[in-house]
Amino acid sequence: MNNILKKSTKAFARELKKEFVLCISILIATILVNAIVVVLRTDENHYIMLIINIITDIFAGVFVLAKVTGSFLPKHRKYKLFSKKTQTLVGKIDSVSGETLRYMHFDCHEVRVDNRVLFLPADTLELKVGCKYKMSIVSNIIIEVAE
Repeated sequence: MNNILKKSTKAFARELKKEFVLCISILIATILVNAIVVVLRTDENHYIMLIINIITDIFAGVFVLAKVTGSFLPKHRKYKLFSKKTQTLVGKIDSVSGETLRYMHFDCHEVRVDNRVLFLPADTLELKVGCKYKMSIVSNIIIEVAE
């Protein structure tokens, strides 16, 4: 079976864990830099230490925010679909829309299967019109496909 994660759920979970650990490590490193700056601050280097403190906070915050919102959360949402109860559907693909639309936080293609509307997350799987597939579905989202 091909799934929307494009790899096994265990490998995907390891990848998510690595991203999470990276974000936590960056935050801890920033706290340590802030502590060092506070300890080394004197009246002569007050402004330099303040600038170093602000710059490290900004870079760490922007990195973690970008990583979490741009990479971690979308992947985590896809991964959470596999923990929910699935339905199995065997059917012939009538049509696959070329445009993407937003459905449950995912950019999806609308797929019509035997007069039923389902959604396939964009850039995950390719389905051929007219072919018969066995699909695992969660909340009208196709998560796994087998021919």
